[in-house]
Amino acid sequence: AKLPCDSYWMARLTEDKLQERLAANPPAVVLVKTHEWLPEYEALVKRAKHIVLTHRDLRGVIASYRRVKWEVAIPDAYVQEHLQWRRVCTLDLAYEDIMRSGPEVLQRLAAHLGLSISAERVSAVHAELSELKRRPSDN
Repeated sequence: AKLPCDSYWMARLTEDKLQERLAANPPAVVLVKTHEWLPEYEALVKRAKHIVLTHRDLRGVIASYRRVKWEVAIPDAYVQEHLQWRRVCTLDLAYEDIMRSGPEVLQRLAAHLGLSISAERVSAVHAELSELKRRPSDN
């Protein structure tokens, strides 16, 4: 069955915001994308069925930071917050693997989520994703 994915932006996840999303009718998959780790997330992550973490080689992170003119170096908080997410994640995917071996990573992700998807469908999804245009501000 196909379920909608809740795509509302949440600058900071809270119990109230999570409850509001989980009460959606029809039910929706709630996806939270964040880099930060806040102390209150410790209790919230226990409610998650899946926590998928993606990480990137730090050299790529530094290049990205410089390209968007955020920082010259990676803030210590970036590494500490990543380690917190790594501690609680149920699947950890390397950005480089996603770029190099997209279909295999998609198959791993599907299996992790309990989705049975044929190799042909994985290839089709990968082709669709590969066609998405990157915005100039993406890094």
